[in-house]
Order: sequence, then structure tokens, then C-alpha cells
Amino acid sequence: MSDWVKVTTVAQLFYHLERGEVVGWRFDGGEAFLRHLPGEGYRVVLQPKFGAGEEFQVGDRDKVAALFEDLAARGVAFWVCAGAELGKRDVRWWERLLGRIWRVFYG
Repeated sequence: MSDWVKVTTVAQLFYHLERGEVVGWRFDGGEAFLRHLPGEGYRVVLQPKFGAGEEFQVGDRDKVAALFEDLAARGVAFWVCAGAELGKRDVRWWERLLGRIWRVFYG
């Protein structure tokens, strides 16, 4: 991950978020992304390997810090790539079907 920088502290997390960068981490079923939306708070996007992603908003900076500290204590590694942006696209019917089949067999 040559262009990626590991985020290890809360101060580093907010430094990157305030610059408009996207912080990402992996979980068992896919990847998650965190970004700051000025005037709105922080948005978390959970993107499973197959299927549609989920978005939710966290308005409180302290809750974002607590989330970071909790996940970091569990061994989750956070990464940031300067200038990275999130894209959005619709999931096709066959991708949803493939995701359901994948979950049946691999769980």
C-alpha cells in the first residue's frame, strides 16, 4: 500500500478528515469508509463484498473518536489515501443474486 498511510491516533484521524480525505478500514464482510461533511458531521459507509452498501451519519466528533478507539483496540487498521473520493453506483440484479448465493455457501 504505497500511496496509503496508516492512521494510528485520533489526532491523525481528524487531521485527515478535516482535510476532506477519506479514511478506510476492512471488516470481515467488506470495507468501511469515513469522511467528514462540513456542517453535517461525519458519514460512515459500510460496503459489503457483495450487495448494496449502508450509510449512516454521526454528528458528534466524540462518538467518531470513540468508534476509532474501540475498533483500533480490537486490532482494526485504518488507512487514508490523499485525494481519495467515494463513488456510488447502483447494484445490478445479478450482482444482488450472486451476493445472496455467496452468503448461502460462504456465509
